[in-house]
Amino acid sequence: MAKEIELPPLIVKTAKSEFRLRCHAAAWAREYGCRLKLRRRYGPEYPGLLMLSATGPDTAVKSVRATLYQPDVEAEFVLESDTIERMLKTKIASDSKPVTYSAAVTKLAPGVIHLVALAKIPGLMPNMSDDHLWAELTGPRYTTPLLRNWIPWLKRRMTDDGGIIVASGFAATVGVLKTEPEALDALATLGVKEGYLRMVA
Repeated sequence: MAKEIELPPLIVKTAKSEFRLRCHAAAWAREYGCRLKLRRRYGPEYPGLLMLSATGPDTAVKSVRATLYQPDVEAEFVLESDTIERMLKTKIASDSKPVTYSAAVTKLAPGVIHLVALAKIPGLMPNMSDDHLWAELTGPRYTTPLLRNWIPWLKRRMTDDGGIIVASGFAATVGVLKTEPEALDALATLGVKEGYLRMVA
């Protein structure tokens, strides 16, 4: 008999309500967090929520989705795993506005809904695999000529230099690709000049 997987509880709190879901996966990053406002004062700084996969009762999931769609509503996400993690809806965006989310729901059983939500952040990679990064770097945002076998080295360098933010997470490998096109040009040029990247397909 297969062992049942234990899913940690996720509590979503706003000023007016509190909901409890089961968390399948979540990712968060301090770079996209902020301070939680507590009774006219600001409390500790929490990382921002980048990705969430959770299940729960119909009304709770739909309420959480509505909360994610409202950028002006502050929400705290508390993941009760081995080490309790606290996250907030992401606040930092390139234009200094609160980040919005895309969220999809699907019915699993009568009264049970699955929610998947992603922050709408440029360069968000819900999957940090080399194949996904290759697809990003050869997409319309970049024009640097690259070879597929360069990706592991480029990924390491961009991660070390802050060009890729690797999010913390539960059952998730999420990142944000922040490298600008000119920086990718310079990095690829450096790699070729120093012999790390070879012009062999």
